[in-house]
Amino acid sequence: MEAQYNQYASKVPSSFFGQTTNLMTHSHSVCKVRRTLCFNPNGPVVCDLPSLLAFDAPTREECTVNRTLSNTPLQALVLLNSPIYTEAARVFAQNARESGQTTFDQQLTWIFDRALNRAPTGEERKILKDLYRTNLIRFRASPVDAGQFVKTGEAPLDPAKNQIRNLPQLAAMTIVTRAVLNLHETITRN
Repeated sequence: MEAQYNQYASKVPSSFFGQTTNLMTHSHSVCKVRRTLCFNPNGPVVCDLPSLLAFDAPTREECTVNRTLSNTPLQALVLLNSPIYTEAARVFAQNARESGQTTFDQQLTWIFDRALNRAPTGEERKILKDLYRTNLIRFRASPVDAGQFVKTGEAPLDPAKNQIRNLPQLAAMTIVTRAVLNLHETITRN
């Protein structure tokens, strides 16, 4: 199947996607989105990424006016464990730390403002502060784990911004942003 897949993929003009590569393998190139295309002898067919299927995304073969909403444990697992979402949470945490806010409470307010367009409630603030403290202790005790965690994905860490020196703080803030990005009100429209 993979050989047949790549045989059709190699017939795609390079002007369409850039340099044609083996589309079945993970690509570290700039154009990662091309891995979502499948080809058959009758023409291109769009295949969804597994994470999109967990969120009941339409197949894009037809127009969809109204999507069905669902909330399953699989969606939470995708958001918490997929390297794509972990990387997004890390970059979000980097932006929060670089936003000019100096305290955790200010950074948390910044995160909520960007993700939810509101300030965190007192209870949310307490829960997330405890989550941050617990993980900061854990990552300070094991800087190697912090380093492995924040290096998930392809977005680089900038040594000029002290991101490498402050890995435990960045890792703990990534856990917080991942929790905020996993809230029901973040992932649904209503």
